[in-house]
Amino acid sequence: MGWQPRNRPDDRDAAVPLISPLGPRHTLFEALDQMLSVNSSASVVVDEQGRSRGVLRLDSIRELSNVQLPGRPDLLEVSS
Repeated sequence: MGWQPRNRPDDRDAAVPLISPLGPRHTLFEALDQMLSVNSSASVVVDEQGRSRGVLRLDSIRELSNVQLPGRPDLLEVSS
């Protein structure tokens, strides 16, 4: 997610990000904190090499916050 220069609309490397991408080591709490701090409803998720893997949306975090593992109220179940 970011701004794309008009003179380079197809150059993905030229995009200026609005929000830092989330990597494998980020938690949902960190993702939520980051989105709320910049008033964004989504963030790009990248793998260990920085390749885009998808988008995490605020609505998805809301849905995940209502799912708990049986017998473990301290853990959330996250499915891919």
